[in-house]
Amino acid sequence: MLFGTKNPGINKGEKNGQYKGVSDKEVYDVYLKECSYEKAALVLPVSPSRIHRIVRRYEKENNLPKTSFVCGHTHIKTEDMVADREAGMTYKEIAEKYGVSKAMPRNRIHSRQKKP
Repeated sequence: MLFGTKNPGINKGEKNGQYKGVSDKEVYDVYLKECSYEKAALVLPVSPSRIHRIVRRYEKENNLPKTSFVCGHTHIKTEDMVADREAGMTYKEIAEKYGVSKAMPRNRIHSRQKKP
């Protein structure tokens, strides 16, 4: 799926996350199964950015923990990423090692360096 292209299954006139009969709960459940907005968008007639907004709203309305905790990204320690970076690994290598996006190690390491 190319980002920036319109998903032909989306009717932007419909309100409250109801796209072609897909409820917020269904979007949330598919996202939990796939653990990726892009993968969930391949299953549903909804764009990845819209899935993100629906999931965050659904979590807030139902007092649920953020799905990043459920999908397993919080088990990765920032200290381990910093150590890998100091050992000479690139952000891409660190991302591949932990199975995350390339942006995650960079963001975590930069946020750690900003803290006193």
